[in-house]
Amino acid sequence: MCLVGFGTVGQALARLIAGRPELASSLQIVAVADRGGVAARPAGLEAADWLERKASRGSVATDPRPPSLAEWVAATDSDAVVDVLPSNLDSGEPSRTIALEALRSGKDVVTANKGPLALHAGELRAAARASGRAIRSGAAVGGGTPVLELLTDSFRGDRVERFDAVLNGTTNFVLAHLERGSTWEGALAAARARGILESDPSLDLSGRDAAAKATILANALWQTDWSLADARVEGIWGTDERDARDASEHGLALRLVARADPEGGVRVAPVALPREHALVMDGPENMVRFRLAAAGTVAVRGPGAGGTESAAKVLSDLLALRERPRPD
Repeated sequence: MCLVGFGTVGQALARLIAGRPELASSLQIVAVADRGGVAARPAGLEAADWLERKASRGSVATDPRPPSLAEWVAATDSDAVVDVLPSNLDSGEPSRTIALEALRSGKDVVTANKGPLALHAGELRAAARASGRAIRSGAAVGGGTPVLELLTDSFRGDRVERFDAVLNGTTNFVLAHLERGSTWEGALAAARARGILESDPSLDLSGRDAAAKATILANALWQTDWSLADARVEGIWGTDERDARDASEHGLALRLVARADPEGGVRVAPVALPREHALVMDGPENMVRFRLAAAGTVAVRGPGAGGTESAAKVLSDLLALRERPRPD
């Protein structure tokens, strides 16, 4: 495989592979790109060796980053490309072009990246069909919670009519602190100390992160080509501290809820829910409730973030690709 991105998730993936000796031959890392540049070893290196390089040198790079990372990825001698770069929800680049070039060069794609999936779903789906290769993206929605994986087999005999979900655990944490009397400054400081708030928290608090995940999930469910720009989004930024406390005093809790159905599209907004409602969580968890035509409501809940959790989803996608019949 060619691994694009060797930060928290990329290194966690390498550690998972290094801890599974039986995977060494079938999941060799032959090329890595990180902030320092790129490195390729056609014969492959053990995952532990890539980690040692990162730890001892600060970068795995042996060569500077090329002008076109996508072209470099396409030229690597690998069967699959794993993209764990930070998500760009404005253009989806460079991950969109990396995925397209990887598919065109005959490689499968495993991505944890929300940007291209939320902005260019139709284009990527068409490229995968044309190439005969696959895109798998379990880590892009739900962190460690198997949300997209449910769609592969579990719902084939039924029809999902709609879903509602909490897809950003950071907002759970912040709103819960406001309910308990914290100020905005105090809630954000607590989230940052917990390690669940980015240096720029705008994607979480604006609702765009949750909307991107909901768009990806909706497109996977209904084979639509919706974009993040099609979603109606209201975040929690600017929520009055008193409103959060007043809701709590009346047995309610404000939570950022994503809802979608084939007719109404994707909507994200803070909603006052009864405290005992299933979607009311105080920590960085995610939950999706699917409404099915025959089976009724099916819910899945679990960790919404974390390097190791996301890496485990990437590894699951890689193992699924390994077991898939290969084209001649």
